Amino acid sequence: MGLALFSMAMFFAMIFATIHALRDEARNRAIAPSPAVTRSKRK
Repeated sequence: MGLALFSMAMFFAMIFATIHALRDEARNRAIAPSPAVTRSKRK
């Protein structure tokens, strides 16, 4: 039972990380032409 829960948690963590990485990449590509927004985001 513990192994099943662990593998399920890993699966959800992988999906969560992938979604966040894709969303951040899309946002960075969208604001790339504007250096002011990039600077404020990086603070």
